[in-house]
Amino acid sequence: YDSASSMNPSSGVYTIPISGTYSVKSLVVSASASWTPTGFVWLQLFKNGSAYSTLGFTRIETSISTSFLVGGSDDLHCVAGDTIDVRTLHAEGSARSLETSAVDNYVSIARIGN
Repeated sequence: YDSASSMNPSSGVYTIPISGTYSVKSLVVSASASWTPTGFVWLQLFKNGSAYSTLGFTRIETSISTSFLVGGSDDLHCVAGDTIDVRTLHAEGSARSLETSAVDNYVSIARIGN
């Protein structure tokens, strides 16, 4: 639900409509894939196109073919017009996909104060 129509659905970038403190929560589940031992997966929050914080992190311990789950949250102060987005980054050499179920992956952005 996007009460301010601030999310760009094609890019996944949210433009802050009102200055204040925002809470960002996210959880992602990958589609099953082969992972290299000691591979890493990060869930990062970006503000105005630059990394702001790491919301979650997981390390793949063994060579497996499976999915991963990573999530987290952070609060940040923004001014109207700032942009925020959440990205999943990994150390594998090829692209990875997210699980396609509507209930498995989410990003929640809520203004929680001035």
